Amino acid sequence: MNSWIPARFSVKYVAALALLIAAVAFTGSALISMSYEKTIVRYLKGYLEEHLTTRLSMDENIRFRFLRGFPNTTVEIKNVLLLSGADFARKDFKASYSDTLLFAPSAYLRFNPFKMLRKEYELKKIEISHGTINILFDNKNNNNLKIWKSENKGSAGYSINLKNIIISDSRVRVYSLKNRINFEGQSVRTIFRGSLSSGVLSGETKSHFRIKRFTHKEKNLALNSNLQLAIDMIYGGSRFRVTKGTLQLNKASAIISGEYIAGKNSEVDLKLIMTQFGLNELMSVLPIKVKSDKYEFDGTGNLQLMIKGPLANTDRLVITSSFVLRDCHARNKSNRATLSDLTIRGIISGTNAKNFHLNVDTFHARLGKGNFDGRISINNLNSLLFKADIKAYTDLRELSNFTGLDSIELAGNVNCNFYASGSLKGISDNSLKDLLQTLKNGRFDFNNVTFKSANLPFAAEKITGRATWNEFITIDSISLKLNETELLVNGEVKNLQSYLTGNGLLKPDLFITSDKWDITKYLNNRQNNSGNTTGQAITGFPEDIYLKARLHIKRFTAGKFEATDVSANLSAIEDSVFLDQLKLGFPDGSITGIALLKMEPGREYSVTCRAEPDRINIRQLFYVFNNFTQSFIQDKNLKGELGGVINFYARWDSSFKIIPATVKAKGDIQITNGELVQFEPMLKLSKYIDVDELKHIRFKTLKNSIFISDRLVSIPEMNINSSAFNISVSGQHSFDNIFDYRMRVLLSEVLFNKARKKKQELNEFYVAETSADQTTIPLIIAGTPQDFDVKFDRKKAFSLSRHRNNINQPKPNGANFKVEWEEPKDVPVERPDRTDDPSGVVIEWEE
Repeated sequence: MNSWIPARFSVKYVAALALLIAAVAFTGSALISMSYEKTIVRYLKGYLEEHLTTRLSMDENIRFRFLRGFPNTTVEIKNVLLLSGADFARKDFKASYSDTLLFAPSAYLRFNPFKMLRKEYELKKIEISHGTINILFDNKNNNNLKIWKSENKGSAGYSINLKNIIISDSRVRVYSLKNRINFEGQSVRTIFRGSLSSGVLSGETKSHFRIKRFTHKEKNLALNSNLQLAIDMIYGGSRFRVTKGTLQLNKASAIISGEYIAGKNSEVDLKLIMTQFGLNELMSVLPIKVKSDKYEFDGTGNLQLMIKGPLANTDRLVITSSFVLRDCHARNKSNRATLSDLTIRGIISGTNAKNFHLNVDTFHARLGKGNFDGRISINNLNSLLFKADIKAYTDLRELSNFTGLDSIELAGNVNCNFYASGSLKGISDNSLKDLLQTLKNGRFDFNNVTFKSANLPFAAEKITGRATWNEFITIDSISLKLNETELLVNGEVKNLQSYLTGNGLLKPDLFITSDKWDITKYLNNRQNNSGNTTGQAITGFPEDIYLKARLHIKRFTAGKFEATDVSANLSAIEDSVFLDQLKLGFPDGSITGIALLKMEPGREYSVTCRAEPDRINIRQLFYVFNNFTQSFIQDKNLKGELGGVINFYARWDSSFKIIPATVKAKGDIQITNGELVQFEPMLKLSKYIDVDELKHIRFKTLKNSIFISDRLVSIPEMNINSSAFNISVSGQHSFDNIFDYRMRVLLSEVLFNKARKKKQELNEFYVAETSADQTTIPLIIAGTPQDFDVKFDRKKAFSLSRHRNNINQPKPNGANFKVEWEEPKDVPVERPDRTDDPSGVVIEWEE
């Protein structure tokens, strides 16, 4: 019969029926609202006053939500404030929220409308959103949750049968002062379904938390993590039981069950099983900063944990756990460098922090061509004592790729076997010193290792050899190439423990040899790294390191300068480097001396030295030093052997350019078997002296003291007995290449007569008062190398005598060369023998 009813009639019938039902529901809810609003308010206040031990406040005006929770009746109340329980020391907390257990701008209460018609008010559901919950434990471990009175039989006609408690988008704080627990997070959605009867709360809870911070004794247990929890629980009195539950923290999930009994003799019986616990899950729960966009992890594993016994009696408390990670991988996403085949197996035991023990009996991983194997143990959670026995063959290039060390280039292999022990408690995130302090002994074999850094002016390559660590480091024939210079290093590094603890200086004592060392390789490298000719300024030797080294270089090169069999004793600390017993060999002679290099304020560098050249080829000396940046007298004009003592001081700026105004020097020099060849100023004496005698002048010995100060070179009067003539010379030569030389020429009778025929004016001014009947002619050579003149000194002609006629010259005093050295505090003082020198030059080095 129904089959032939029109379809559109059926649709209209259904729509009309739905509208009728909605109208009835709306009308019924409105009638309930008008009839029972005041009754419900009285019910709420009456019920809560009977059952709460603390104060609850809310707005008087309530609103009925007809459609929310239909067909049940939903009541919305505003600004709900529930204070903390009475048995709680609020003053222990300095924060203002200590007196508040719950605050919510809105709360929704749901009732059964049919029972309300019979004046039976049954509360079935509470929903809170955008609120704040503070769960606090004071210094005596009392909490603010004790707000509910024991069950009584008052309030006839009122009952509670909670099917749901929902807390969503609400802030949650859990602080325990005594146990030093700090939890801050947000309840995305927490649902409790169950009942409260005779003081027993039972039911099912599902929660989703976003954990902002979870710490225990200031140590991070979880940061910015997601926690999802689903448990069937019973809570009554002091007993809390989980019959079935699952927990997921980030990517790690576990099955939990057990019971906790609170009180004076608290007991726990808890089981936790994590069947899916690979490296990915482990890294997700560790409170360390690992950028998820940089690495990816995978692998399998499991963990089982059981805790049982009285918490107050650790002798009876039992904690056992076993875990394993298998076939795990950690991969750098950018370059695909992979730490593979990671296997970790171990056990955890202990009943308290002091007897806690973690033992990893299997640790294995591969990285590139390298591999790692070892055992690790950790004891006592308070001090985090650990031991590690590791064997590793390290592929440094792959290690550099995996860690993403963009500023450092590593290559080669290191085969090591080391033992470490100590405490992890004091190790900060970036303290290499603290980590190295735990290393007790080990052996490290380097095979063709390369180390380059964009921030350093050198590159170390082809590092090959062995270093052992046992109380101090022993370096056994480690060869390397440093900026293309091949070195061989032997020696010891002492006082390591004091250095690592910050109580003393690290003291390397090395012997360094090289067949050839070209210092220009280092200067060029500085310039290339900086991108300009000034380079990066060196800031000094590393702090808290006192280096002593014996150097021997078979061939030393600096531009055109070359020396052989170079040796020195080097000492360096902070901003100073001292070179003692310095010796440089040359084909025709040698240079010995001492020197002090020091970093000065304003990123300047000073050099103070005392050098003693012996039979140095003066032509070669001028050549390799580019004629000392002047063109007045050049290497082609000179021959002879240089000797004497030279004391020198000068400063360089941060780009290693000399500061001319700082140059101070005193040189007591001697030139033997000297020659002056085609020297233009001498050739200009031809109007006084036969030109053939001036082209090539030879002299046996020349001695004098030369001074440099205030950008001026001063030459006191000196006698030159040459093949052409005998003269006395004095003068000055500025750094701006302006010079003024005064000469007294002593000619033989024959040469003088020849000159007198050419220059009759000499008859008026010459003086002939020597016992050898010699003639003296005063001359001046003055100007610049491009424009100078030689002329007769008329003023001197009237004042010539047997006494020396010196030009007033600035001379550096002894203070210009004195070095003050501050002694390292924990290093015994050893001073080199002091050599008295009339110049006042003193170099003091205190070890």
